[in-house]
Amino acid sequence: MKKAVIGSLIVVLVVGGGAAAVLLTHDTNGGQAKGEASKATVTKPLQDGKVAKKSSYSIPEKDLKSSSYVSSGAASKVGEYTINEQGNKAELAAQSKVTGQLDNGQVSYKVDSIRKMANTPATDEAIQMAQMAFNTRDITGDYTTLIVRYTLTNNAAKTLVTDGVNAAKFTDGTVVSVQGGGLDNDHTLTTGVEAGQTKETFVVLLVPKSLAVSVNSVALQFAPTYQDGQQLTDASKPLEVKF
Repeated sequence: MKKAVIGSLIVVLVVGGGAAAVLLTHDTNGGQAKGEASKATVTKPLQDGKVAKKSSYSIPEKDLKSSSYVSSGAASKVGEYTINEQGNKAELAAQSKVTGQLDNGQVSYKVDSIRKMANTPATDEAIQMAQMAFNTRDITGDYTTLIVRYTLTNNAAKTLVTDGVNAAKFTDGTVVSVQGGGLDNDHTLTTGVEAGQTKETFVVLLVPKSLAVSVNSVALQFAPTYQDGQQLTDASKPLEVKF
């Protein structure tokens, strides 16, 4: 998993507003008007760990001395945390190995693990970065995220492209999506998954405040896939993952 995503969630997601066109229903239209993954409308220039400008945030001395503070890399044990350059503290609150599989035409998905992160932004910049990452202004203070790791296997004869996860629904009825906000995919999926390849990837989900403590299930809908500009598969049926 990419350190920038686990530790700081500084991915920038720029998409149009509005509700998701497909909210955990089986999409027979593919969800894209032009028959290709939305790499033209979704850009994430900070996903590789770069930052737009030098941050002046200084990590407090008490954190630097804490045995739970991870100065390099990602938190691996519950209770450990990282602090990024913008001042966001991301603590690993829980982690679970899970089993969830779904075949959608010639594409197979397998969910492997879910990590729950408790995020505490100490600066306005950290809040703004989170708002950009999830395309929502609902983040105004502490927030909780799920990092869902999964594999995608391309069983087709050619390279495919996809956005990753189209939407996710929580038990309180809240839906997060690419278009509606609250969801952040791995942008490398839009560069292609070769024929026969199994790619390890991820999605980061913003957890509703009402479920920050009790979240233990989420339903994932995977996005349409495309080959040479032509749709290969529709958006998938929902896959419920419990953890």
